[in-house]
Amino acid sequence: MDENHSRALLSSLRWIERNLLSTNQQFERRPASRSILFRKTYDLEGEQQEKVKACIKSMLDEIKQMAQEYHLSAREESLRAETRTRLGEIWVVLEELRPEKLEGFGEMSTGDRDTLAKHIGSLLNQVRLARDEL
Repeated sequence: MDENHSRALLSSLRWIERNLLSTNQQFERRPASRSILFRKTYDLEGEQQEKVKACIKSMLDEIKQMAQEYHLSAREESLRAETRTRLGEIWVVLEELRPEKLEGFGEMSTGDRDTLAKHIGSLLNQVRLARDEL
């Protein structure tokens, strides 16, 4: 397989593997919910869950076979870099939540505008502080 095809295959298979492993982890642990704005329901149990887990295992086995067959190498992924990326994504979303950016949704009262600006500013500051630790 040429280098371009190999690179495309590798990046896509890494994405698939990451999502399969993440899904599997959801089955393995049921953390106490610390979420504020959502609640995860564990509505996949027993036989259904076991069948999905078996499919995931089979897909991971197939990816392993493909990695060997096409000489696809694993790479180290830095937690620091991943955290920096996620904080950057959060920063972008927060910037879009500034009151002046929400004007397209209609007018906002001065009180709401001021309060929202304060909260968004605080969140941006916290992201900045976390990013500075990296």
